[in-house]
Amino acid sequence: MIIGMVRYAIPNSFTNTNNSRSLVQLYEEPYFSDRFNIFRNITLPSFAQQTSQDFVLCVYHTNLIPDDKKVLFDNLAKQYPFMRNVYTTGQMDIPDDLKEPHMLTFRIDNDDGMALDFVEKMHDIKKSYKNYNLTISMPQMRKIAKIDNDLYQTLTSEFISNSMGLAYLGNDGRSIMNLGNHTKVAYSTPMLFVAGNGGLQVINGYNVANGFNKIYKNQTPDVFLNKQEMENLLAGDGYAKLDLSCLPIINK
Repeated sequence: MIIGMVRYAIPNSFTNTNNSRSLVQLYEEPYFSDRFNIFRNITLPSFAQQTSQDFVLCVYHTNLIPDDKKVLFDNLAKQYPFMRNVYTTGQMDIPDDLKEPHMLTFRIDNDDGMALDFVEKMHDIKKSYKNYNLTISMPQMRKIAKIDNDLYQTLTSEFISNSMGLAYLGNDGRSIMNLGNHTKVAYSTPMLFVAGNGGLQVINGYNVANGFNKIYKNQTPDVFLNKQEMENLLAGDGYAKLDLSCLPIINK
């Protein structure tokens, strides 16, 4: 079993911050609906169409989640059998029934997607490195943003400690979330680099850390495409058929 971990909303209290937003703000509009629509129409479909379905995607929420929002996520878990909601006081622990002596866990943000062969590649790695404790990175990723009704901006880049699909394989009981700051894991644990498209990063206008202006190694020039052209490009990259109309328009 491959175990995915998504940190949806788990501040330490109802007023502490998570990604520079308090828990109250995380459930306010339009932020909540924009983020939820991306999770529902980009993230989950990218896993529903994986070439290997031998995985579980644990989605972590604060146990202070409002009841009307909890219903939405519970309904998604009924629609997608691989999805498991975990309501917690703050710790992102692996559920006991999923723990294994030799465990591979990966993390992904709640507004991103993975290429269709990602889980299959993780299974191959798990079989090949049975006696190792190591992190796994697929540095190449594609960024995408909707900048007008039928205009999308995209580029490919490489980011070594990529939160999308950054994984940990080990026999020590740790998960990818136990390793600390994901941008620094390459300095603390052995890292295996994997070729291919590692993830689809959605630029949604809310997360200041994700944008087109940040300089990455081997970053390509920006490309501007209409919806059909963007869908064709993603298909060529090995991504699922996704509903790009759910993306909010951002100011370029």
